[in-house]
Amino acid sequence: MNRQEHFGYLSINQSISPEMQALLLPYRSLPPNELLTPVNEILQLINQHWDHTVRYAEDIHEPSDCFQRKNGSCRDLSWMMITMLRSLGIPARFVSGYAFNPELGEGHELHAWVEFIAPGAGWVGVDPSAGIFTNEAYIPVAASKDPKKTLPVYGSYRGGVSSRLETEVKIIEL
Repeated sequence: MNRQEHFGYLSINQSISPEMQALLLPYRSLPPNELLTPVNEILQLINQHWDHTVRYAEDIHEPSDCFQRKNGSCRDLSWMMITMLRSLGIPARFVSGYAFNPELGEGHELHAWVEFIAPGAGWVGVDPSAGIFTNEAYIPVAASKDPKKTLPVYGSYRGGVSSRLETEVKIIEL
């Protein structure tokens, strides 16, 4: 794939650990028309070998840290998978939104997942926390090559002020 065509969706701004490099070695020689199998295998590896943890802190762990710890929030696992896919030459982006689960009733929280470009299909979503390809239950709110640009509130203030954010999300199945 031509790197100029994908405007940063192939950029890797953090180092990739030797262990992560070793895990990805079997996928280094991808036939251009055969992306779904290796992406699905990486998705399943992450889902089976990394624990999904709920974490309310605002930061995203570095992919190599998440890789070493073998756990992370949906944001951490997604960012790690994006780094893996990009290192294989697969354009990928971070998506923030909601995964509708009727068992939660009215309580829903932000969720993160990954989208990659599949030639002929466009952006295809995968959720490393759940180990599945996304479907109609996933409601995207923001997508970007940089996870920080998908935050619900982004900015700063100075001086003697404070800030507080309260949200309520209601998702109703029709």
